[in-house]
Amino acid sequence: MRVLVAELGEPETTRRFRLLLGRLGVGVDHVRGQSVPPDASPYDGIILGGSPHGVYEGEPWMKRLADWALAAADSGKPVLGVCFGHQLLGWALGATVDKNPKGRERGTCFVDLTDAGVADPLFQDLPRRFEVQQTHGDHLATPPTGAVRLAGSDHTPWQSFRCRNITGVQFHPEIDRELLTLLTKREGEDADVRDAPLQERVLANWARTLR
Repeated sequence: MRVLVAELGEPETTRRFRLLLGRLGVGVDHVRGQSVPPDASPYDGIILGGSPHGVYEGEPWMKRLADWALAAADSGKPVLGVCFGHQLLGWALGATVDKNPKGRERGTCFVDLTDAGVADPLFQDLPRRFEVQQTHGDHLATPPTGAVRLAGSDHTPWQSFRCRNITGVQFHPEIDRELLTLLTKREGEDADVRDAPLQERVLANWARTLR
């Protein structure tokens, strides 16, 4: 199995995808997401990663990347969006993306699964409430058309969604405590950061959908 990661921000997150998925026997290639996306046909799945950009900036590469990801999904490939990738996929499916009026969500935070989330393969073997790593200021302000909400929090109601074989998570299942601490210090802000090992199961569960 092999997946392609569209790297849109911090290169270290790609290394984490490669490490965690590699433990599951999944190979990882990556491409800078602002470039013209390659042919997705050789890959078993697609991941769109995080970015310092906002979807509402309307850069041409964003629509190009979103259209490419939707085409990959239409061909039957599982597509996972993480943080910005979650927002971009949501936007491509009709959601509105905006700055969260509650401010940034940064650090190790709890998310709660909906009934649909409990039953969804993406969250198999996870408790209804568990901790995840977060660093984002934007959110899905309105829901994607035809999507099912899988997880939320008081700060960000749309923490995860599914629309057929497209899934999005607002949090970062690939980031560990060490990397999140580094990123928050680089941004000049403090955050409560702890280990959140359960979130790594999200990637493992997604990997099981590859074929």
